[in-house]
Amino acid sequence: IVGGGHAKHHDEYIQRYLRTGEKRVMGLRRELQARRANGSEFWIELGLTEVTTDDGEDRLFTGFLRDLTNLKRKQRLTAGIIDASFDSVFAINEKGIINMVNNAAVKQFGWPENKFLGSNISMIVGGGHAKNHDKYIQRYLKTGEKRVMGVRRELSARRADGSEFPIELGLAEVKVSDGEEREFVGFVRDISLQKKQEKELIEKQRTTEGLVEASLDAMFAIDEQCRIQIVNNAAVKQFGWSREEFLGRNICMIMGPDHSGKHDGYMKRYLRTGEARILGTQRELEAKRKDGSKFPISLGVSEVAHSGESRMFAAYIHDLSERQRIVEMEKAELLLLNMLPQDIALRLQADSGHIADHFPSVAILFADIVGFTKLSATMKPTELVGMLNEVFSTFDALVEKYDLNKVKTIGDCYMVTSHPDEDTEVEEIRHVCHFALDMIDALISYNIDHPGRNLNLRVGVNVGPVVAGVVGKKRFLCK
Repeated sequence: IVGGGHAKHHDEYIQRYLRTGEKRVMGLRRELQARRANGSEFWIELGLTEVTTDDGEDRLFTGFLRDLTNLKRKQRLTAGIIDASFDSVFAINEKGIINMVNNAAVKQFGWPENKFLGSNISMIVGGGHAKNHDKYIQRYLKTGEKRVMGVRRELSARRADGSEFPIELGLAEVKVSDGEEREFVGFVRDISLQKKQEKELIEKQRTTEGLVEASLDAMFAIDEQCRIQIVNNAAVKQFGWSREEFLGRNICMIMGPDHSGKHDGYMKRYLRTGEARILGTQRELEAKRKDGSKFPISLGVSEVAHSGESRMFAAYIHDLSERQRIVEMEKAELLLLNMLPQDIALRLQADSGHIADHFPSVAILFADIVGFTKLSATMKPTELVGMLNEVFSTFDALVEKYDLNKVKTIGDCYMVTSHPDEDTEVEEIRHVCHFALDMIDALISYNIDHPGRNLNLRVGVNVGPVVAGVVGKKRFLCK
Protein backbone atom coordinates (compact mmCIF):
# COMPACT_ATOMS: atom_id res chain seq x y z
CA ILE A 1 0.00 0.00 0.00
CA VAL A 2 3.03 2.28 0.14
CA GLY A 3 3.42 4.62 -2.81
CA GLY A 4 6.13 6.91 -4.07
CA GLY A 5 9.64 5.74 -3.42
CA HIS A 6 8.95 4.37 0.03
CA ALA A 7 7.70 0.81 -0.79
CA LYS A 8 11.14 -0.75 -1.33
CA HIS A 9 12.50 0.83 1.87
CA HIS A 10 9.66 0.03 4.21
CA ASP A 11 10.90 -3.41 5.26
CA GLU A 12 14.36 -1.97 5.86
CA TYR A 13 12.94 0.49 8.42
CA ILE A 14 11.46 -2.43 10.47
CA GLN A 15 14.56 -4.63 10.15
CA ARG A 16 16.76 -1.76 11.36
CA TYR A 17 14.45 -1.28 14.34
CA LEU A 18 14.52 -5.00 15.19
CA ARG A 19 18.28 -5.06 14.91
CA THR A 20 19.21 -1.78 16.61
CA GLY A 21 16.13 -0.62 18.51
CA GLU A 22 16.51 2.75 16.75
CA LYS A 23 13.05 4.30 16.40
CA ARG A 24 13.31 6.23 13.18
CA VAL A 25 9.71 5.56 12.21
CA MET A 26 8.38 3.71 15.23
CA GLY A 27 6.03 5.63 17.50
CA LEU A 28 6.01 8.64 15.16
CA ARG A 29 3.60 10.13 12.67
CA ARG A 30 4.79 10.58 9.13
CA GLU A 31 3.25 11.93 5.99
CA LEU A 32 3.83 9.87 2.85
CA GLN A 33 2.12 8.71 -0.27
CA ALA A 34 -0.07 5.57 -0.30
CA ARG A 35 -1.21 3.46 -3.29
CA ARG A 36 -4.67 2.12 -4.03
CA ALA A 37 -5.50 -1.11 -5.87
CA ASN A 38 -6.10 0.87 -9.07
CA GLY A 39 -2.61 2.34 -8.85
CA SER A 40 -3.67 5.86 -7.88
CA GLU A 41 -1.75 7.47 -5.06
CA PHE A 42 -2.84 9.79 -2.26
CA TRP A 43 -1.35 11.37 0.83
CA ILE A 44 -1.71 9.67 4.22
CA GLU A 45 -0.53 10.17 7.76
CA LEU A 46 1.07 6.95 9.04
CA GLY A 47 1.59 6.03 12.66
CA LEU A 48 3.51 2.78 13.38
CA THR A 49 3.75 1.15 16.85
CA GLU A 50 4.86 -2.25 18.23
CA VAL A 51 2.26 -4.48 19.89
CA THR A 52 3.27 -6.22 23.12
CA THR A 53 3.41 -10.07 22.72
CA ASP A 54 4.45 -13.02 24.91
CA ASP A 55 8.03 -14.25 24.88
CA GLY A 56 8.74 -16.51 21.97
CA GLU A 57 5.91 -15.16 19.85
CA ASP A 58 6.50 -13.23 16.64
CA ARG A 59 6.75 -9.50 17.20
CA LEU A 60 3.76 -7.66 15.82
CA PHE A 61 3.25 -4.05 14.70
CA THR A 62 0.18 -1.94 14.13
CA GLY A 63 -0.09 0.81 11.54
CA PHE A 64 -2.71 3.60 11.72
CA LEU A 65 -3.42 5.41 8.49
CA ARG A 66 -5.36 8.65 7.97
CA ASP A 67 -6.33 9.87 4.51
CA LEU A 68 -4.93 13.41 4.07
CA THR A 69 -6.45 14.06 0.64
CA ASN A 70 -8.83 16.80 1.82
CA LEU A 71 -6.27 18.27 4.17
CA LYS A 72 -3.66 18.41 1.38
CA ARG A 73 -6.21 20.00 -0.93
CA LYS A 74 -6.84 22.70 1.68
CA GLN A 75 -3.11 23.11 2.21
CA ARG A 76 -2.56 23.55 -1.52
CA LEU A 77 -5.35 26.12 -1.64
CA THR A 78 -3.89 27.95 1.34
CA ALA A 79 -0.40 27.83 -0.16
CA GLY A 80 -1.78 29.12 -3.48
CA ILE A 81 -3.51 32.01 -1.73
CA ILE A 82 -0.37 32.84 0.24
CA ASP A 83 1.83 32.66 -2.87
CA ALA A 84 -0.63 34.86 -4.75
CA SER A 85 -0.23 37.59 -2.12
CA PHE A 86 1.62 40.73 -3.22
CA ASP A 87 2.93 41.07 0.34
CA SER A 88 5.58 38.84 1.89
CA VAL A 89 4.28 36.12 4.24
CA PHE A 90 6.36 34.13 6.72
CA ALA A 91 5.34 31.29 9.05
CA ILE A 92 7.62 30.90 12.09
CA ASN A 93 7.68 28.76 15.19
CA GLU A 94 7.99 29.93 18.79
CA LYS A 95 11.78 30.12 18.40
CA GLY A 96 11.49 32.44 15.42
CA ILE A 97 12.53 29.79 12.90
CA ILE A 98 11.00 30.18 9.44
CA ASN A 99 8.87 27.19 8.41
CA MET A 100 7.17 28.66 5.38
CA VAL A 101 7.73 31.59 3.04
CA ASN A 102 5.84 32.73 -0.06
CA ASN A 103 7.08 33.79 -3.49
CA ALA A 104 6.60 37.50 -2.74
CA ALA A 105 9.11 37.24 0.11
CA VAL A 106 11.67 35.55 -2.16
CA LYS A 107 11.33 38.37 -4.71
CA GLN A 108 11.22 41.14 -2.15
CA PHE A 109 14.19 40.10 -0.01
CA GLY A 110 16.38 38.33 -2.58
CA TRP A 111 17.11 35.09 -0.72
CA PRO A 112 16.00 31.76 -2.27
CA GLU A 113 13.36 29.76 -0.41
CA ASN A 114 15.85 27.17 0.88
CA LYS A 115 17.90 29.94 2.54
CA PHE A 116 14.83 31.15 4.37
CA LEU A 117 13.59 27.78 5.63
CA GLY A 118 15.20 26.86 8.94
CA SER A 119 16.69 30.34 9.44
CA ASN A 120 15.68 32.79 12.12
CA ILE A 121 13.25 35.51 11.05
CA SER A 122 15.72 38.11 12.38
CA MET A 123 17.63 37.65 9.10
CA ILE A 124 15.20 40.07 7.42
CA VAL A 125 15.03 42.59 10.27
CA GLY A 126 17.07 45.76 9.83
CA GLY A 127 18.10 48.61 12.08
CA GLY A 128 18.46 47.75 15.74
CA HIS A 129 15.48 45.39 15.88
CA ALA A 130 17.13 42.11 14.78
CA LYS A 131 18.69 41.29 18.16
CA ASN A 132 15.45 42.01 20.02
CA HIS A 133 12.97 40.20 17.79
CA ASP A 134 13.17 36.80 19.55
CA LYS A 135 12.77 38.56 22.90
CA TYR A 136 9.43 39.99 21.80
CA ILE A 137 8.07 36.49 21.03
CA GLN A 138 9.51 34.97 24.22
CA ARG A 139 7.95 37.76 26.31
CA TYR A 140 4.61 37.08 24.65
CA LEU A 141 4.87 33.31 25.27
CA LYS A 142 5.79 33.91 28.90
CA THR A 143 3.44 36.77 29.83
CA GLY A 144 0.78 36.88 27.09
CA GLU A 145 1.57 40.59 26.74
CA LYS A 146 0.81 41.62 23.15
CA ARG A 147 3.36 44.34 22.50
CA VAL A 148 3.95 43.27 18.92
CA MET A 149 1.30 40.57 18.48
CA GLY A 150 -1.85 41.51 16.59
CA VAL A 151 -0.64 45.04 15.84
CA ARG A 152 1.00 46.70 12.85
CA ARG A 153 4.42 48.22 13.26
CA GLU A 154 6.65 50.19 10.96
CA LEU A 155 10.31 49.21 11.01
CA SER A 156 13.31 48.75 8.78
CA ALA A 157 13.84 45.46 6.89
CA ARG A 158 17.01 44.10 5.31
CA ARG A 159 17.48 42.45 1.91
CA ALA A 160 20.01 39.78 0.94
CA ASP A 161 22.27 42.51 -0.53
CA GLY A 162 22.31 44.35 2.79
CA SER A 163 20.14 47.25 1.66
CA GLU A 164 17.36 48.31 4.00
CA PHE A 165 13.85 49.55 3.28
CA PRO A 166 10.77 50.50 5.35
CA ILE A 167 8.10 47.88 5.98
CA GLU A 168 4.85 47.48 7.83
CA LEU A 169 4.90 44.25 9.88
CA GLY A 170 1.85 42.45 11.22
CA LEU A 171 2.44 39.45 13.49
CA ALA A 172 -0.33 37.04 14.58
CA GLU A 173 -0.47 33.65 16.32
CA VAL A 174 -1.85 30.68 14.38
CA LYS A 175 -4.17 28.28 16.16
CA VAL A 176 -2.70 24.79 16.53
CA SER A 177 -3.84 21.60 18.24
CA ASP A 178 -3.12 21.02 21.91
CA GLY A 179 0.42 19.88 22.50
CA GLU A 180 1.69 21.15 19.17
CA GLU A 181 4.40 23.78 18.90
CA ARG A 182 2.95 27.29 18.75
CA GLU A 183 3.25 28.99 15.40
CA PHE A 184 3.08 32.56 14.17
CA VAL A 185 2.58 34.20 10.83
CA GLY A 186 4.14 37.49 9.79
CA PHE A 187 2.77 39.72 7.02
CA VAL A 188 5.33 42.14 5.58
CA ARG A 189 4.37 45.05 3.34
CA ASP A 190 6.95 47.18 1.55
CA ILE A 191 6.01 50.81 2.26
CA SER A 192 8.93 52.41 0.39
CA LEU A 193 6.58 54.05 -2.14
CA GLN A 194 4.21 55.14 0.60
CA LYS A 195 7.09 56.69 2.58
CA LYS A 196 8.40 58.39 -0.56
CA GLN A 197 4.97 59.84 -1.28
CA GLU A 198 4.60 60.92 2.35
CA LYS A 199 8.00 62.59 2.19
CA GLU A 200 7.12 64.35 -1.06
CA LEU A 201 3.80 65.44 0.44
CA ILE A 202 5.54 66.80 3.54
CA GLU A 203 8.11 68.60 1.38
CA LYS A 204 5.35 70.10 -0.77
CA GLN A 205 3.46 71.12 2.34
CA ARG A 206 6.58 72.73 3.80
CA THR A 207 7.24 74.50 0.49
CA THR A 208 3.66 75.74 0.36
CA GLU A 209 3.82 76.88 3.99
CA GLY A 210 7.15 78.57 3.26
CA LEU A 211 5.71 80.41 0.27
CA VAL A 212 2.66 81.45 2.26
CA GLU A 213 4.78 82.69 5.16
CA ALA A 214 7.25 84.41 2.85
CA SER A 215 4.50 86.39 1.14
CA LEU A 216 4.63 90.12 1.82
CA ASP A 217 0.85 90.27 1.41
CA ALA A 218 -1.61 88.99 3.99
CA MET A 219 -3.04 85.54 3.17
CA PHE A 220 -5.99 83.72 4.74
CA ALA A 221 -7.41 80.23 4.10
CA ILE A 222 -11.10 80.00 4.99
CA ASP A 223 -13.73 77.25 4.91
CA GLU A 224 -17.32 77.29 3.61
CA GLN A 225 -18.49 79.11 6.75
CA CYS A 226 -15.83 81.80 6.15
CA ARG A 227 -13.94 80.64 9.25
CA ILE A 228 -10.21 81.29 9.16
CA GLN A 229 -8.18 78.03 9.03
CA ILE A 230 -4.74 79.32 8.02
CA VAL A 231 -3.16 82.76 8.38
CA ASN A 232 0.36 83.92 7.54
CA ASN A 233 2.78 86.21 9.38
CA ALA A 234 2.10 89.12 7.04
CA ALA A 235 -1.58 89.09 8.08
CA VAL A 236 -0.61 89.03 11.77
CA LYS A 237 1.64 92.06 11.28
CA GLN A 238 -0.76 93.91 9.01
CA PHE A 239 -3.92 93.56 11.11
CA GLY A 240 -2.54 93.33 14.65
CA TRP A 241 -4.34 90.18 15.83
CA SER A 242 -2.28 87.15 16.87
CA ARG A 243 -2.46 83.90 14.92
CA GLU A 244 -4.46 82.30 17.75
CA GLU A 245 -6.95 85.18 17.72
CA PHE A 246 -7.49 84.73 13.98
CA LEU A 247 -7.97 80.94 13.79
CA GLY A 248 -11.58 79.77 13.87
CA ARG A 249 -13.05 83.29 13.60
CA ASN A 250 -15.04 84.67 10.67
CA ILE A 251 -13.03 86.53 8.03
CA CYS A 252 -15.48 89.42 8.45
CA MET A 253 -13.45 90.48 11.49
CA ILE A 254 -11.02 92.26 9.15
CA MET A 255 -13.67 93.88 6.95
CA GLY A 256 -14.78 97.48 7.18
CA PRO A 257 -18.41 98.26 8.15
CA ASP A 258 -19.57 98.52 4.52
CA HIS A 259 -18.60 94.91 3.67
CA SER A 260 -18.47 92.91 6.92
CA GLY A 261 -22.19 92.15 6.87
CA LYS A 262 -22.24 91.11 3.20
CA HIS A 263 -19.29 88.72 2.91
CA ASP A 264 -21.07 85.61 4.22
CA GLY A 265 -23.90 86.29 1.77
CA TYR A 266 -21.46 86.38 -1.15
CA MET A 267 -20.05 83.00 -0.09
CA LYS A 268 -23.47 81.36 0.39
CA ARG A 269 -24.61 82.58 -3.04
CA TYR A 270 -21.50 81.12 -4.68
CA LEU A 271 -21.90 77.76 -2.92
CA ARG A 272 -25.58 77.65 -3.87
CA THR A 273 -25.45 78.89 -7.46
CA GLY A 274 -21.78 78.72 -8.52
CA GLU A 275 -22.04 82.39 -9.50
CA ALA A 276 -18.58 83.84 -8.94
CA ARG A 277 -19.30 87.48 -8.18
CA ILE A 278 -16.28 87.93 -5.96
CA LEU A 279 -14.27 84.76 -6.66
CA GLY A 280 -11.49 85.05 -9.18
CA THR A 281 -11.61 88.85 -9.17
CA GLN A 282 -9.82 91.61 -7.30
CA ARG A 283 -11.81 94.21 -5.42
CA GLU A 284 -10.76 97.35 -3.64
CA LEU A 285 -12.42 97.90 -0.29
CA GLU A 286 -11.80 99.06 3.23
CA ALA A 287 -10.26 96.77 5.87
CA LYS A 288 -10.10 97.11 9.64
CA ARG A 289 -7.19 96.50 12.03
CA LYS A 290 -7.44 95.25 15.62
CA ASP A 291 -7.07 98.80 16.92
CA GLY A 292 -10.08 99.88 14.86
CA SER A 293 -8.12 101.86 12.29
CA LYS A 294 -9.15 101.41 8.67
CA PHE A 295 -7.07 101.21 5.51
CA PRO A 296 -7.62 100.48 1.80
CA ILE A 297 -6.91 96.98 0.46
CA SER A 298 -7.10 94.97 -2.72
CA LEU A 299 -8.85 91.62 -2.03
CA GLY A 300 -8.64 88.52 -4.22
CA VAL A 301 -10.54 85.32 -3.33
CA SER A 302 -10.22 81.97 -5.11
CA GLU A 303 -11.29 78.39 -4.38
CA VAL A 304 -8.51 75.96 -3.50
CA ALA A 305 -8.55 72.44 -4.98
CA HIS A 306 -7.82 69.90 -2.23
CA SER A 307 -8.80 66.38 -1.16
CA GLY A 308 -10.68 67.33 2.01
CA GLU A 309 -14.45 67.11 2.45
CA SER A 310 -14.96 70.81 3.17
CA ARG A 311 -14.38 73.32 0.38
CA MET A 312 -11.55 75.76 1.03
CA PHE A 313 -10.86 79.26 -0.23
CA ALA A 314 -7.77 81.47 -0.25
CA ALA A 315 -7.96 85.22 0.29
CA TYR A 316 -5.01 87.40 -0.72
CA ILE A 317 -4.92 90.94 0.65
CA HIS A 318 -2.65 93.72 -0.59
CA ASP A 319 -2.38 96.90 1.49
CA LEU A 320 -3.11 99.90 -0.76
CA SER A 321 -2.17 102.52 1.84
CA GLU A 322 1.14 103.33 0.17
CA ARG A 323 -0.43 103.49 -3.28
CA GLN A 324 -3.17 105.76 -1.98
CA ARG A 325 -0.58 107.98 -0.32
CA ILE A 326 1.37 108.25 -3.60
CA VAL A 327 -1.81 109.07 -5.56
CA GLU A 328 -2.72 111.76 -3.06
CA MET A 329 0.81 113.16 -3.23
CA GLU A 330 0.63 113.23 -7.02
CA LYS A 331 -2.72 115.04 -6.89
CA ALA A 332 -1.31 117.56 -4.42
CA GLU A 333 1.78 118.06 -6.57
CA LEU A 334 -0.33 118.54 -9.69
CA LEU A 335 -2.49 121.06 -7.86
CA LEU A 336 0.62 122.87 -6.65
CA LEU A 337 2.06 122.94 -10.18
CA ASN A 338 -1.19 124.44 -11.43
CA MET A 339 -0.83 127.20 -8.85
CA LEU A 340 2.93 127.86 -8.98
CA PRO A 341 5.84 127.57 -11.40
CA GLN A 342 7.47 124.13 -11.30
CA ASP A 343 10.76 125.28 -9.77
CA ILE A 344 8.91 127.23 -7.07
CA ALA A 345 6.58 124.30 -6.37
CA LEU A 346 9.55 121.93 -5.94
CA ARG A 347 11.28 124.39 -3.63
CA LEU A 348 8.11 124.80 -1.60
CA GLN A 349 7.77 121.00 -1.23
CA ALA A 350 11.34 120.80 0.02
CA ASP A 351 11.10 123.85 2.33
CA SER A 352 7.82 125.35 3.49
CA GLY A 353 9.58 128.54 4.68
CA HIS A 354 9.49 131.92 2.94
CA ILE A 355 10.61 131.98 -0.69
CA ALA A 356 11.73 135.38 -2.10
CA ASP A 357 14.09 135.97 -5.03
CA HIS A 358 15.36 138.97 -7.04
CA PHE A 359 15.76 138.76 -10.81
CA PRO A 360 17.45 141.54 -12.81
CA SER A 361 15.47 141.08 -16.02
CA VAL A 362 12.11 139.40 -16.51
CA ALA A 363 9.51 139.88 -19.28
CA ILE A 364 5.98 140.32 -17.92
CA LEU A 365 2.75 140.20 -19.93
CA PHE A 366 -0.57 141.44 -18.58
CA ALA A 367 -3.78 141.18 -20.61
CA ASP A 368 -7.44 141.89 -19.98
CA ILE A 369 -10.68 141.96 -21.99
CA VAL A 370 -11.86 145.43 -22.96
CA GLY A 371 -15.21 146.40 -21.40
CA PHE A 372 -15.44 143.16 -19.42
CA THR A 373 -17.24 144.70 -16.45
CA LYS A 374 -20.03 146.11 -18.65
CA LEU A 375 -20.21 142.84 -20.61
CA SER A 376 -20.46 140.69 -17.52
CA ALA A 377 -23.54 142.60 -16.37
CA THR A 378 -25.42 141.43 -19.49
CA MET A 379 -24.56 137.69 -19.20
CA LYS A 380 -25.70 134.87 -16.98
CA PRO A 381 -23.02 133.65 -14.54
CA THR A 382 -22.78 130.26 -16.26
CA GLU A 383 -22.42 131.88 -19.68
CA LEU A 384 -19.76 134.23 -18.36
CA VAL A 385 -17.70 131.47 -16.74
CA GLY A 386 -18.07 129.29 -19.83
CA MET A 387 -16.80 132.09 -22.06
CA LEU A 388 -13.76 132.81 -19.85
CA ASN A 389 -12.98 129.07 -19.56
CA GLU A 390 -13.00 128.65 -23.34
CA VAL A 391 -10.87 131.75 -23.98
CA PHE A 392 -8.39 131.17 -21.18
CA SER A 393 -8.03 127.46 -22.03
CA THR A 394 -6.84 128.58 -25.46
CA PHE A 395 -4.38 130.95 -23.77
CA ASP A 396 -3.16 128.09 -21.49
CA ALA A 397 -2.32 126.02 -24.56
CA LEU A 398 -0.26 128.94 -25.91
CA VAL A 399 1.60 129.17 -22.58
CA GLU A 400 2.65 125.54 -23.04
CA LYS A 401 3.61 126.21 -26.66
CA TYR A 402 5.99 129.03 -25.79
CA ASP A 403 7.13 127.52 -22.47
CA LEU A 404 6.15 130.55 -20.39
CA ASN A 405 5.24 130.91 -16.74
CA LYS A 406 1.55 131.52 -16.01
CA VAL A 407 1.24 133.57 -12.84
CA LYS A 408 -2.50 134.00 -12.35
CA THR A 409 -5.92 134.78 -13.78
CA ILE A 410 -8.22 137.15 -11.91
CA GLY A 411 -11.58 137.76 -13.54
CA ASP A 412 -10.75 138.71 -17.13
CA CYS A 413 -7.08 139.38 -16.35
CA TYR A 414 -4.36 136.99 -17.57
CA MET A 415 -0.73 137.33 -16.42
CA VAL A 416 2.37 135.44 -17.61
CA THR A 417 6.13 135.93 -17.35
CA SER A 418 9.25 134.58 -18.92
CA HIS A 419 11.20 132.12 -16.79
CA PRO A 420 13.22 134.27 -14.35
CA ASP A 421 16.18 131.87 -14.25
CA GLU A 422 16.68 131.62 -18.04
CA ASP A 423 19.94 133.01 -19.48
CA THR A 424 18.58 133.65 -23.01
CA GLU A 425 16.90 136.93 -22.13
CA VAL A 426 16.27 138.09 -25.73
CA GLU A 427 14.73 134.77 -26.75
CA GLU A 428 12.42 134.76 -23.75
CA ILE A 429 11.19 138.28 -24.61
CA ARG A 430 10.59 137.20 -28.19
CA HIS A 431 8.45 134.29 -26.88
CA VAL A 432 6.37 136.65 -24.76
CA CYS A 433 5.75 138.93 -27.76
CA HIS A 434 4.76 136.05 -30.03
CA PHE A 435 2.47 134.80 -27.25
CA ALA A 436 0.80 138.25 -27.11
CA LEU A 437 0.17 138.27 -30.86
CA ASP A 438 -1.21 134.72 -30.76
CA MET A 439 -3.55 135.71 -27.92
CA ILE A 440 -5.06 138.44 -30.12
CA ASP A 441 -5.41 136.00 -33.04
CA ALA A 442 -7.05 133.46 -30.76
CA LEU A 443 -9.61 136.04 -29.60
CA ILE A 444 -10.38 137.01 -33.22
CA SER A 445 -11.03 133.32 -33.98
CA TYR A 446 -13.29 133.09 -30.94
CA ASN A 447 -15.36 136.06 -32.20
CA ILE A 448 -15.76 134.41 -35.61
CA ASP A 449 -16.95 131.18 -33.99
CA HIS A 450 -19.33 133.08 -31.71
CA PRO A 451 -21.28 135.69 -33.72
CA GLY A 452 -22.55 138.51 -31.53
CA ARG A 453 -19.45 138.36 -29.32
CA ASN A 454 -17.06 141.17 -30.18
CA LEU A 455 -14.30 140.76 -27.63
CA ASN A 456 -11.21 142.92 -27.69
CA LEU A 457 -8.00 142.31 -25.75
CA ARG A 458 -5.57 144.77 -24.20
CA VAL A 459 -2.06 143.36 -23.90
CA GLY A 460 0.86 145.02 -22.17
CA VAL A 461 4.48 143.75 -22.08
CA ASN A 462 7.33 145.11 -20.00
CA VAL A 463 10.86 143.99 -19.14
CA GLY A 464 12.76 144.82 -15.99
CA PRO A 465 13.93 143.75 -12.50
CA VAL A 466 11.49 141.62 -10.48
CA VAL A 467 11.18 140.49 -6.89
CA ALA A 468 9.27 137.17 -6.75
CA GLY A 469 8.10 135.29 -3.67
CA VAL A 470 5.43 132.95 -2.30
CA VAL A 471 2.87 134.66 -0.11
CA GLY A 472 -0.06 133.28 1.86
CA LYS A 473 -0.61 129.99 3.76
CA LYS A 474 -3.82 128.57 2.29
CA ARG A 475 -3.78 129.76 -1.31
CA PHE A 476 -0.26 130.26 -2.52
CA LEU A 477 0.61 132.96 -5.00
CA CYS A 478 3.94 133.78 -6.57
CA LYS A 479 4.11 137.55 -7.18
